Amino acid sequence: MDLLREEREAQGISGSQLADRSGLNQSTISLLDRGERKPTLDTLVRIAGVLGIELGEILLRATEDIRAGRELKDGKKSQARSGRAG
Repeated sequence: MDLLREEREAQGISGSQLADRSGLNQSTISLLDRGERKPTLDTLVRIAGVLGIELGEILLRATEDIRAGRELKDGKKSQARSGRAG
């Protein structure tokens, strides 16, 4: 999820640090960062705890992104839905 990676980077937390602090595998964090895996509820709760964000805030931001047409199923940005060409 882009918003989790963006928040992690904004806080200066590396993927490795997030993995260590959350008890998740580094490979899981990498897959999430690249949009190759969708997080489970347990994963979201763990990451939210490390980042100091309420789970509701993550869900709200994800819902806003989806409604704005910013993400496709594979996690990549949608240019067609946002009205941008190319």
